[in-house]
Amino acid sequence: MRSLVIDIDKRCNANCVHCCLGCTPDAKEYISDDEIDMIINYAEKCPELKRVSITGGEPLLRKNKVIETINRVSKLGKDTTLITNGFWAKDKKQTDEILLRLYQSGLKALTVSYDEYHAKYIPYDCIRNLFEEVKKYPISVANKFT
Repeated sequence: MRSLVIDIDKRCNANCVHCCLGCTPDAKEYISDDEIDMIINYAEKCPELKRVSITGGEPLLRKNKVIETINRVSKLGKDTTLITNGFWAKDKKQTDEILLRLYQSGLKALTVSYDEYHAKYIPYDCIRNLFEEVKKYPISVANKFT
């Protein structure tokens, strides 16, 4: 196993009709902090594991736990990636503050999910802020525009 995905939460600020994971603002399913810690403890014992990806719902609804998890995984020498819809990039100052924390925690790659469904819930200005501010950091960026 070279990579591991942690689906941290089914809660999402969007309610996209096409979501195959059933993520909604009212979703109650999530992985507890203790379960996340157990997964990271397992990852520590797997030298063949090279990458841990964090997704959801919208993982940054649990920003502090996500940042803590990225930090722990990075200290194990494993790459970390995060999939987000970018709702949190409301203005450039806030966007930069969050990106700085993600970078300092060791985030290597960021995937942004945005499409006609997400556009109903995420203003395009958030996506623009995210893509403009992330240029300051050596974080690889991919987008899942469909």
